[in-house]
Amino acid sequence: MRYVPGSFLFLVIPIWFFSCATAPDPADGLPEWIHTFPSEEGFYVGIGNAGPEKGEDGRIIARENALTEIAAQIATTLKGQIIIEEYEDSLGARYERVSRVMEEQVAITLEEAEQVDSFYSEDRGYWVYYRISEETIDAMKSRLEREILSDIQAIQGNTGATMIENIAVLLKSRERILSSPFAGILGYIEGGERRSLLDFVERETRAILQGTAVSLESPDEVEGYARTLSFGIEVESGIETETGALPLILSVVSERGEESARIVTDRTGRASGVISLPPFSEGTGLVSLSLDREGLGIPLDFPGILLPEVSRSIRFLPRAVRLALDAEEAPAAREYRERLSTYLTGVLPEVQIEPDTSTRNIPLVRITLYFRYAPNNDLGLVFAYLRTVFSVEFEGTVSYSIETGEVKEGGLDIRQARVRVFDKMMDHLETEQNIRKNLSKVLSGEPGPG
Repeated sequence: MRYVPGSFLFLVIPIWFFSCATAPDPADGLPEWIHTFPSEEGFYVGIGNAGPEKGEDGRIIARENALTEIAAQIATTLKGQIIIEEYEDSLGARYERVSRVMEEQVAITLEEAEQVDSFYSEDRGYWVYYRISEETIDAMKSRLEREILSDIQAIQGNTGATMIENIAVLLKSRERILSSPFAGILGYIEGGERRSLLDFVERETRAILQGTAVSLESPDEVEGYARTLSFGIEVESGIETETGALPLILSVVSERGEESARIVTDRTGRASGVISLPPFSEGTGLVSLSLDREGLGIPLDFPGILLPEVSRSIRFLPRAVRLALDAEEAPAAREYRERLSTYLTGVLPEVQIEPDTSTRNIPLVRITLYFRYAPNNDLGLVFAYLRTVFSVEFEGTVSYSIETGEVKEGGLDIRQARVRVFDKMMDHLETEQNIRKNLSKVLSGEPGPG
């Protein structure tokens, strides 16, 4: 615990004070408080001014300057009273942050500041004299402490309040503390000792979350054509009440992508449904579940928060297909099939080609090779032309087809020309992205391009 003792009041003395080295001249018509900065026991005092060139805005500017001067005094005093815990990983940064918040927010206390006097002249502009009592500041602090403690005690004493309702009140209380100029000094009495209210609120919030447990049920593996994953979720409350509608993040990660979804439980902490799967290849992935920090409203600067989470592995099975080859050149059909099969599994790693004997009700990828030959020319060469059609069939219906452009190659005879043109077609397919992309989409269950 860090305690910075003492309540030191540093008065901000304006530069103009030092310009008056002699006693003020009553003949100049200026109030005494302009010549000599007033000191009032039990009050914070501020003097503000704005030159005549400011016109009608001078009155507002003078007031703002006076209140800024008071705010600086109050902030200095309050920062001398800070009492908070230091976390091991903060290295003092926690004290500095609370100190900065107090300094930034102190101006909101000055709505009750009173104007004691004012002065205006055409050559000297506007001057104002404001003050606010230390008693007023202390009363505001005490009132805020009572309100926050009352809210917390009310929710904690309500056995019908859910876990999410308890967290909401604690987070709202923390926000009220940190949006006040008293952030580091609001406290309560425990065991005869004054303790930090900010620490109490953060500790209670962490205790609820750390006592919460999440469990996830989902399949251990999914088939290659699965588009969704079913799940069941159960959250055990961190306190002896029902959870309420808790927000969670469910995600599925594969080697090729990630899908996430926001899930909200029912009042008892249960939820079930399906989540979309990311693109995947054969292999393993991860299904993860955690409380949704953003959904709970927990700011990123909340110290020491560990949200409950759970993960489990999942096995992605390949997409099984059957391969059919239609080719006019029967003697080379076996070689064509082997090379095209290798091509398909290379560009579509998520695909597994089943044996010809497979009777599974799975898509059929049909590849048709259309050869044609040109007559011998004057050089004695034979030219072969080849175009290839890929189609995807399911239960006898063609759901998609795509055709390559025609390639041409020559040889000394038909056989050599055919081998060369097939090699050229394979080279073309290796660089053809459109076929690869569209086949992958169709085989994953997405609609094919029109």
